Amino acid sequence: VKDRAGKPSGGFDWYGSPPANESLTAYGLLEFTDLKEVFPLEESLIPRVKDWLMSRRDGKGEFLRGSGRYGFGNAPKEVTNAYICWALTENWAPDGLDKEL
Repeated sequence: VKDRAGKPSGGFDWYGSPPANESLTAYGLLEFTDLKEVFPLEESLIPRVKDWLMSRRDGKGEFLRGSGRYGFGNAPKEVTNAYICWALTENWAPDGLDKEL
């Protein structure tokens, strides 16, 4: 999904239009992390996705959630929070994720 300036925001949506979906973006992060082992990716892709997910923290130990439009991404918030944390910590330990973990 692109931001208002037309640059990639870091988040993903099923149809490429805002708002981005946190669960789908976490899934993409896991897939891109595996894919980079066998296929060259744009170097900024994984850090951009990780930064976007980190920007979706609410400061209270959870992640903000988009609209869940199209009926997707409507898992309970506890499941979504755990999934995003797993995606962010699968191959690295980002600083500042203590509350969420």
